Order: sequence, then structure tokens, then C-alpha cells
Amino acid sequence: MKTGNSAYAYARNHAVFPDNGGTDNYKKIQKQVKKYNISSLNSSDTKKEYKKLTIFNKNISNDEVYTIWDYKGIYILKNNSYSYQKILNEDLYDNIMSTIVDKYYVLFENTSVNGIEKVYYYDLEKEKLKEFNLNEVISKDSYINGTYKSYIYLTDRKEKRFVSCPVCGRVLMKCQGMCNLEITCGKCNRDIVAIVDEERVMVLENRRGNGQVGQVKVSVQKTK
Repeated sequence: MKTGNSAYAYARNHAVFPDNGGTDNYKKIQKQVKKYNISSLNSSDTKKEYKKLTIFNKNISNDEVYTIWDYKGIYILKNNSYSYQKILNEDLYDNIMSTIVDKYYVLFENTSVNGIEKVYYYDLEKEKLKEFNLNEVISKDSYINGTYKSYIYLTDRKEKRFVSCPVCGRVLMKCQGMCNLEITCGKCNRDIVAIVDEERVMVLENRRGNGQVGQVKVSVQKTK
């Protein structure tokens, strides 16, 4: 099964366009296909209206599947049949966190102010939609680098800060946002206090209640 996303389908097969711009939209697509040195659309070609789409049937390849994003879900075009799968309850206009890998349309939901917490995947063969929650929230500014051998590669642009032991230098943890915690170093067994805010990472030995005297190891790193 071959698949193609919406933008690629427009440029390569010039078969579908959203029916929200009328003649002006048609002219824009004509300019695009000329840019890619593709034979232009013929408005007299056999066409079919499906929901918000105008589909030029003879330009749809029977061995390919096309997906087109429509704010809350996807149009699926394959084998001269058309369907629509709703995915989200809220509109998502900038749908850059989606891709097709193998037989799945994959969408990283980017509607929450907290970041990306959930992933939807739609089986284009079995026509089944499933979802799962990520173990760790990723940034809303993340982006997909591409796909390779059934894997999706993406960059999480979330800012993380490393907390290291001020005594032995061992990395203790990664912190996102603001943190104020006590932790024991697994290497030197010292008790450590870490304070992380928007401007600094401060880490120091915690000698409260242990009777130790002398200099206290402190590490301060400015983040701005």
C-alpha cells in the first residue's frame, strides 16, 4: 500500500483540492502543478464532490492512499472510495506533528497548553483508530524529522537542565521547569539540595542534622 500526505498529493497527483475557495483555489493549484512541471488540471475531467472536497477521479491512483487533514480529522481517499475519520474534539490548524509510517497515519495531539501528551494512530488498512498516552510530555514546539524503517524521529524542543552532584560531579537528574528537591548522590552518598528556577541551577550539600562541619560544596549555574 502506498500512501501520501495532503500536500504531496496536491503537488504530485493534482487530484484533490478543498472546496472552500472556488475558482480562485483552482487557479492556485494550477500554478502549483506548473511549478512541479506536471500537466495541468482539466476542469472538464470527471469529478466528484465529497463533503468539502472536489476530487478528480481519473487522477487518483488505485494503488495509493491519500490522507488530507481537516482541522479535527482526516479524509481518506483510496480505491475510488472516500471516507472521513474524526480524531480530535478541538480544531488543530497547524498540523505539523503528523506523519504516515507503514500503514498508519500518526498524529501527536498538540491542542493542550501543557504540551504533547497523547498520540493517535489510524490503521489505513483496517480503518481502526487507537491512541496512547506518552510516558513523558513533550514540548508543543517539537517537530518531526522524518521516518525510517517504521520509526518516527522527532526533536523535542523542551528545555531541560542537568543537576550534578557538587561533590563528585555525577549527573543526578534532568529537570524541566522549576524544581526544589533533596536527593542522595548514588556515587558519593552525599545528601544534596537542588534548586532550579528560570535563572539558575543551584546545587549544594545538605548537612542539616548530620553533625558535619567544614566547607559546603556549592554549584551555581546561571541559565540566562
